[in-house]
Amino acid sequence: MDKTCLRSTLIILKLNMKSNKRRNSIIEFLRFFFAFDVVKSHGFFFYSGPIITPGRIAVEFFFVLSGYLFFNYLEKHKNEKLIPNILNMYKTKGLRLGIPLFIGLAFNLATTIITYPENSFSILGYLWYVHDMLIVFAFYIALRKLIQNDKYFYLSIGLIAFITMGLHTVPVLRDFGYFRAFSAISVGILINLIPKIKVKWINIFGFLLAFGFSLRMLCYQFVFIEECFLDYVIYPALVYFAFNIEFNFVPFDLLGSISFGMYAYQSIPRMLECVGYTDPNISFIIIMSLSIGVPLLIKIAKYIKSFFSLNTQSMN
Repeated sequence: MDKTCLRSTLIILKLNMKSNKRRNSIIEFLRFFFAFDVVKSHGFFFYSGPIITPGRIAVEFFFVLSGYLFFNYLEKHKNEKLIPNILNMYKTKGLRLGIPLFIGLAFNLATTIITYPENSFSILGYLWYVHDMLIVFAFYIALRKLIQNDKYFYLSIGLIAFITMGLHTVPVLRDFGYFRAFSAISVGILINLIPKIKVKWINIFGFLLAFGFSLRMLCYQFVFIEECFLDYVIYPALVYFAFNIEFNFVPFDLLGSISFGMYAYQSIPRMLECVGYTDPNISFIIIMSLSIGVPLLIKIAKYIKSFFSLNTQSMN
């Protein structure tokens, strides 16, 4: 019986190690870094000084990254029927974002009810970017079905990126979410067409240069032209060079795994603000406790289920 338990444990650990190898640790660190910046910028952190501001410029990183990763889905499912393909995308993304998404939406709904009718459209809250991202994904799935030729399809994406970048520079449209999403996601998709650089030191130097410029933007005041340069040159460079570097570091993977939770669980202190409770220390503790605790409990539950399942099979 002891040997059976040991074998089951080793199998579970082996499966977990395999799942960790699929992660890009640099990207996971960046996800945490920019998610933390968003939390801080919304006032849910005890430090409120000038360092690491403003959070609005961090969202474009997630749009660029999501576009880069969405490329594989586009190519893999381009021959499927349109409506089932879009529904499958929504299902896949919803399940992947998981519990934080649904908890975030639930608290946003509670906020909408509490503040009605003054703020009756707040159900998306800080999760507006997920909504806009999925709308852009659905649009490109439809466009891919319409334009089967690779050359014309990616030229169309380039044209859309160029137009929405231009609209993004118009002051009254600057914060319009769809233009931000379309421009940054389009650039993220197009990054996949750039040939990989195989010289290691060039990738490392390019990444460090891009990350250094990002830090400069996050730590000091900037002009609008610098923000555009960050969104459409620096962030794409960060993603491009990061995926060219092979680097595995489990602590970074763990930080990346809580990044979306940090974003989604802001809905809880946001609701508390509506009833007059605005302690940033408690808000940060709530966000981080849930971001760490929920995936930990899920992983423990999976381990226990796998352990007993393997033992049951061995006994049979």
